[in-house]
Parts: sequence; C-alpha cells; structure tokens
Amino acid sequence: MENEIFLEQKKICDKYGVPMEMPDPDSIVGVAENVKFNIFPINGLRHPSVDNTNGWYLWAGGDISEAMNFKPYHFHHLLEICPLSFKYLALSAGWRFLCDDVYEDVWFDTSILTFN
Repeated sequence: MENEIFLEQKKICDKYGVPMEMPDPDSIVGVAENVKFNIFPINGLRHPSVDNTNGWYLWAGGDISEAMNFKPYHFHHLLEICPLSFKYLALSAGWRFLCDDVYEDVWFDTSILTFN
C-alpha cells in the first residue's frame, strides 16, 4: 500500500513537473472540519513549512473562508481522514489542487508564497 501511494504521488508530481516534497509523517496539516463529511470538491493548498507544520491546508466545497474551522492533524492521519487528497500531498509549497472522484485541477499559485 505504501509503495502504491508513493507511486501515485510521484505520478502527480511528474505530470506537473514538480519535484516531490513529501511531508514528514509527524508534521501538522490544517484540515477543515467539513472534509470529514464527504463534501466535494476537496481543495488543498501548501504554504511554506514552518516549525512542525508542513504548510498544507485542506477544505471541502467552494472557496476557502476565514469562517472555516481548521484543526491540526498529523500528516500520517490524512490517509484515513481524506484519502482522495493523499496523492497530491507531495507537491511543494505554492501548489494547489481541487478534486473529486472524477475531476482534477492542479496549479501553482505564487500568492501562497507571498506574505504581507
């Protein structure tokens, strides 16, 4: 199973020409509570890593909002919380994705790397 996940992640990174940047299994991800309710699409974006966080934030549905309640989870728990997202999580900082069971959109967003 672990090898299959790695190959899926490598396939996504290769498809978009991105070097793999696999998060540490014990690093922290911000996950909105709505991800657990099978709402689609699943969205993710990756800020640069800071301390024990890996920069990933995941939410379900439309656009991200400040009203979303993000909870910290260890990266290694994401496979059970949101398995659909896992193949995208080796993308490096600045990358985003939006997906459901059929649709996939992956893009680089320079605004994620800019701090005001």
